[in-house]
Amino acid sequence: MHRRSLLLAALPALLPAAAQAAPKRLVVLAAGSPDQSFSRETLALMRQGLASQGLHEGTDLALEMRWAAGDYGSFASAAREMARSRPDVVVVQTITAAAAMRDLAPAVPTVMLHINDPVAVGLVPSLARPGGNLTGTATHTADILDKTLDLLARLRPGLAEVAVVFNPDNPSNQRMVAQAEAPLRALGIGLRPWPWQAGGVAALHAALRATPPGALLVIPDAALLDHAPALAALGPELGLPVASMIRVFPENGALFSYGFPRAPMVLRTMYFVRRVLEGARPADLPIEQPTGYELVLNARVARQLGITLPLDLLAQAEAVIE
Repeated sequence: MHRRSLLLAALPALLPAAAQAAPKRLVVLAAGSPDQSFSRETLALMRQGLASQGLHEGTDLALEMRWAAGDYGSFASAAREMARSRPDVVVVQTITAAAAMRDLAPAVPTVMLHINDPVAVGLVPSLARPGGNLTGTATHTADILDKTLDLLARLRPGLAEVAVVFNPDNPSNQRMVAQAEAPLRALGIGLRPWPWQAGGVAALHAALRATPPGALLVIPDAALLDHAPALAALGPELGLPVASMIRVFPENGALFSYGFPRAPMVLRTMYFVRRVLEGARPADLPIEQPTGYELVLNARVARQLGITLPLDLLAQAEAVIE
């Protein structure tokens, strides 16, 4: 090789670091806390998904976390910070954060991480053509609400009342509580709404012990999921079947969950991060939804509660925890 060619080939290595491409900025507006296992697992899945898309921290991107610790009121100030600092892409976990980014930082590309029903809550006009600065993945938990309630009624014959835990700061949670009234009424079951409050699990435990319902349903919410182990443990402790739509609940003592497989969806969301960093406009990227759902049963808890799991449900289950 000629001396001139050797010098040209070596030139990139001789350039100062500042002259090379700087890592892209990715900011995550997280609902939970870094000291909670569910939030840590979500972050680990995100990192795994980024790596699968060829995006590596330190070289391709700089990952910054903004933890809300359940304070949804903090997302407005976080969005204003994003409007000022202009990261290359922002990932949001909640409707409140997505709305704040849309309204207060419309120039910043924003990827939604399994946001529930973004069309119904007014975040985007349609999944196929989201428009604006929002794209990503979405769920439609209302589709599986009836099935979840049917399963509760089937597994607890004679069920008279279900206590429903939800986050009042989450617009889709409020809609789901309202949507649960009709199917429960058709089943002859009462509904006791329990808005998540400052007392948290301790306040809920005291209320359930004072006036026990027949079962407990936890509506999925990004902040509430950090409390999933404690919420699920209420079931065996108080002799109540606990249900939700996220697998982490039966893994920690709930009777069952019926919902979308969460891990593949987190991994898939990082595809949208890559597309945005490559220059795609969020408005041009259709929002994706899960294509299937999974039933997870906890057989050990069922035995503790004196519940016999039907053979057809055992056959349908994606997992049976022993």
